[in-house]
Amino acid sequence: MRKSILICVLSLFPVLPIARAQESWITIQPGLDLLRAHFEDRGQKFSFALVKCDPRKNEVRIIDVFHELGRSRSFSAYSLRAVKDKTEADIVTNAGSTASYSLPAPTGLLQIKGKTVSPLNRQVQNAGILCINQGRVSIVPVPQTDRLPKCTDAVQRGPYLTRESVSDLDASQHFRRTAVGVDRDGNLLILVTDEGISLAALGSFLYSSKLNLKVSAALNLDGAASSGLIATILQRTRGQRDITVGSTDGLIASSIAITKKHP
Repeated sequence: MRKSILICVLSLFPVLPIARAQESWITIQPGLDLLRAHFEDRGQKFSFALVKCDPRKNEVRIIDVFHELGRSRSFSAYSLRAVKDKTEADIVTNAGSTASYSLPAPTGLLQIKGKTVSPLNRQVQNAGILCINQGRVSIVPVPQTDRLPKCTDAVQRGPYLTRESVSDLDASQHFRRTAVGVDRDGNLLILVTDEGISLAALGSFLYSSKLNLKVSAALNLDGAASSGLIATILQRTRGQRDITVGSTDGLIASSIAITKKHP
C-alpha cells in the first residue's frame, strides 16, 4: 500500500554526495515496509530499495546457504533466487561474502541457531557483526577480546559504519552495495542499490538523509555481483509479485531472510 509520495532534498557535506530521494513506501505486512526510490551522487542518479523491519513483529534470520540448499555443486543452487525459493521468505538479501567461486565459503563469522558455522576472522580491519538474538537486532564492531556478543544468528562483514567515520570513507570506488542498519527504535534497515555507489555515499545517505532514518549503527555487507534483494508483495489489482534489486543469480555464502512471525 502506498503511504506517501514526496520529494526530499538531502543536503550533505560538500565533499560528499548531494542526494535527492522520492519516497514511495509499500507496506508488505505489519512491521515490514519497502521503499523504492533514488538519490543523486554528484549529478548521477542511483536507485535503491530500502527495507524497514520491526524484528518484534517479523522473524529475521541468517541463512547458511551451503547447508540450507544442500551440498549440490550446481552454481545456481547458491543464488539469492534459490534461497528465496527454498525458504519462501517475504524478503531475502545477500549477507556475508564468499571466499570461493565454486562453493559458498564464508570469509568470517557465520553463526546459525547458536552454532558457529564459520569462525570470526580477526584479520579483517574495521569489521562488524550483524547479530540477531531473541527478536532483537544489533550491529557491533568486532570486539578486541575473544568474548563475542550473544547471538542466535550472526554474520561478519565490513566496514563497520559510524556517523563519525563517514567523512573518512572511500569515495573513489563504486560498486552495487548492500548495507544494514539499526535505528534508534530497534528496527532493522536494509539498503540495496541498483547501481554502483561509493562507501562515502552509502554512509552519508544512511546517516545524513532527510529521510531521517535515525540510524544508530550500520554495516556494509557483500556487494558488486553478489548484491541483491527479492521482496514479495501483495497488491489488490496485480496479486502477488516479486520486486527484485541488483543480482539475484550470483553466488552468495549467506543471506538475510525475513518472514512474518506466526502466533
